[in-house]
Amino acid sequence: MPHISTFVSRRFEELHALLNARGYLLDVAGRARSRWEDDPPLGLIHMRAVHLPDADTDEDAEPDERITFTLTERWSEHPHEEAQEREGLHLSSYSYHGQAGSARIRHEFDPDGHPEQPYHLHPPDAPDHVRRPSAPISPETALDALEALVASERAAGRLDPRGR
Repeated sequence: MPHISTFVSRRFEELHALLNARGYLLDVAGRARSRWEDDPPLGLIHMRAVHLPDADTDEDAEPDERITFTLTERWSEHPHEEAQEREGLHLSSYSYHGQAGSARIRHEFDPDGHPEQPYHLHPPDAPDHVRRPSAPISPETALDALEALVASERAAGRLDPRGR
């Protein structure tokens, strides 16, 4: 089993690469800076990223602050019955939050806060307190859901693709 600090630092870099590959730039000016922390037996990863449209084709591309992705993962050396496992460590909770203008979608695993429904989704078409059951997901799947939300908001005319 890897040491928790080695794992969370490597996981942070992996997630950073994923966000970059999907067209997101870490938000260094936000309230909660992107970081990883270790306090054995626990490890925390927190990242907030803004969408950088056309970054592949426009070197002067500006971030679109209306489209953001925030993730928090808490890893533990201690097993949890329903937690996803990786390299002998356990994802004891997560929150993957996508924002597209005023619409948002959040996937969570929160066994302490919601033991009756630890894996759940806060859907974009409902108030924030509404939770629907969900299967465990990955950050990639959460980013796919955000991309679908962005497309839906644009199709409905609520999110101008040019940032106006």
